[in-house]
Amino acid sequence: MSEEKEKIDQARSKAEQFPAGAESAFLSTPPDADDVKLKPTEPAHNFGPTTIPQDATIISNRMDSLVGVTLAQRYELKSFIGQGGMSVVYKAADKMLGKTVAVKLLLPHLVSDPISFQRFQQEARAASSLSHANIVTIYDFGAGEDNVPYIVMDYLEGTPLNDAIKMLRGLALERSIAIFVQIADALQCAHNNKVLHRDLKPSNVLLIHQNPLVDVVKLVDFGIAKLIPQDGGESLHLTKTGEVFGSPFYMSPEQCRGEKVDARADIYSMGCLMYEVIAGKPPIVGGNLMETLYKQLKEVPPSFSEACPDKKVPEKLEAIVFKSLHKEPSMRHQSMDELASELHQFLDEMEAGWLTNAKLKLELLRLKIAPFVGRERKLLWLLSAAVVVAGLLAVQYLSIYFKDTREPPPRAASAWSVNEIPPKEKSSYGTTVGMMQRNLKAYGLTEGKDSPRYLNCEQFLALAHEENGHFREAAPHRKHIFESLKATDGEKSDDTLDAQWNYAKTLAKSGDWVAAADVYSDLYPKVADRAELQDPNAMKKSESTTHAMFTHIGEGLANALYASERYGEAVTYYETLLKEFKKFKETRDGQAARRAAILCRLGDCYRLRGLYPQSEKAYEEALNVWKEDNQNSGSLTATTRLLGFVHFQQEHYKRARYLYETALPQMQAELGESNPDVIAALREYSQLMWKKGNYLTSLITDLHVKELQSKRQRTS
Repeated sequence: MSEEKEKIDQARSKAEQFPAGAESAFLSTPPDADDVKLKPTEPAHNFGPTTIPQDATIISNRMDSLVGVTLAQRYELKSFIGQGGMSVVYKAADKMLGKTVAVKLLLPHLVSDPISFQRFQQEARAASSLSHANIVTIYDFGAGEDNVPYIVMDYLEGTPLNDAIKMLRGLALERSIAIFVQIADALQCAHNNKVLHRDLKPSNVLLIHQNPLVDVVKLVDFGIAKLIPQDGGESLHLTKTGEVFGSPFYMSPEQCRGEKVDARADIYSMGCLMYEVIAGKPPIVGGNLMETLYKQLKEVPPSFSEACPDKKVPEKLEAIVFKSLHKEPSMRHQSMDELASELHQFLDEMEAGWLTNAKLKLELLRLKIAPFVGRERKLLWLLSAAVVVAGLLAVQYLSIYFKDTREPPPRAASAWSVNEIPPKEKSSYGTTVGMMQRNLKAYGLTEGKDSPRYLNCEQFLALAHEENGHFREAAPHRKHIFESLKATDGEKSDDTLDAQWNYAKTLAKSGDWVAAADVYSDLYPKVADRAELQDPNAMKKSESTTHAMFTHIGEGLANALYASERYGEAVTYYETLLKEFKKFKETRDGQAARRAAILCRLGDCYRLRGLYPQSEKAYEEALNVWKEDNQNSGSLTATTRLLGFVHFQQEHYKRARYLYETALPQMQAELGESNPDVIAALREYSQLMWKKGNYLTSLITDLHVKELQSKRQRTS
């Protein structure tokens, strides 16, 4: 009886070596022969569904009973290696190629479960789509007798990373980072191929030892991998949003909540893995499953000085790990390439100076306190501010070297944006469009696609699309009308010019600014030839209409170039427009607001090209117009802020400060304090204060910006 109990304990111990979902089965060491006893009453070919008994020895016997079976008349199972939560792995011989492979089979009791069956198929589909030196190679997959699915892959001899962690803690950091970089490269390949791993953990990383100093990484087990859909839908119903998959010690907060995940979830898991390799234990550990999931959502891991006080971990490396462990996906590395780049950079900066280390301490503090909220967070911010202020007072004479005063130029203000908000779709849209499309098809068959009735119907169909915000659908119809009229009436007829103008406007409203600029560029000289550029106030009615068309087309061309970031070309057309507007009696034609918006866009073109004196002149002129127009307070505020930025860049600090302090309260009142434009303006104001030597004001503004950014992330 004691001998039988000893065998059961041995089998259970061996089963515990292979955690659920892990590919530890790739290890070359097979189970001892004494641990496995064939059960003569069980036929070797029985692949069918069955219930797994609780007795661990019987489970091992059943798995070993398949040894000697040949799958697909090609793969002969030689020995049982191990099993995970869904599958069992065998060492096998490929009779066709004469090589040793590993064969993974779905566990017998899961064959009849359609969800498990599909997940197993998904693993084969996901992994076989990847070709990378650090990802296990999938050679074949199919179904054997009784429809039991199998996957054929590399047979690898190595050590799972979870078994090697104790050993890795004694190795040089360079060696550990080489392993991290290989994992990052493998996952970037998967992400590039629209595959998320979703279960990255040390047991799914295999180390192939080429020599005592070099490890080749193999990433395995895509058992719950998610094929990222191209159209925004889910890849399979078995991985729909709301279900939670993965290993709790390594799951991102969004994965714990069952939310839709992207590549940044794998980056969080990578952070957990790196932390465990360095510290020797996972970053987040709870007393049970629910406590672990809760801690993943709410708690920051202890610093390395607390988790592994006997090991000196450089702060740069700690900052990289904690950045990947940020609770907010937008604050992590945004790709595995970015993470690998920072790891390479860390190796290059191992000998960092005291200034770099001081900045790293501040960055680490920011990363570690970010998840806190309420009173605790405010206290931490106050403590951090006190420490930083004390440091600044001590090194005030070197302060200019601590801060990067280069702020990227502000984006164009929405107050004069050329992008229009599309109208909402009406309930009758589908019926109307369907009827018109049927009529269009009938006219095309009976009268031809260049007939007047066909073009007239196409005109109404394009209008129906545009009135419901479907500009991309309208564009092909506008194009056909223009090309048809051009062929029949000539390129300079009134109808052809109107059709070309409508086509250009539709392209612009659809957001295809490059194509719109091309169409406008072809149209503009044709209209310019017809518009005699004389005094608009002395024109006849027909001449005035042609001149108005010329200015509107010129503005459309300038806006398309502006939106395409071809600022130098846009300047030419904006300046021509402004010369024409100066000829108008603005009180009669009401062109003041339109001219001011064009002046602001012209100011943007100059500013974004670094031509600050010209930009200042355009903004100043626009500001004078907005001050007289009580209907455009948002435009007035935005112009004031951008004029402040231009003065700042020209080192007119006193004027810049006045303009920012005028604009900021109004921006906060109109847009809300967490608006991106408000946050950007506060950053610019902080930089300005630093340049003026008002270090405390700059620091307090920076802290306020950080608080607003975190608030925006929590509410977005």
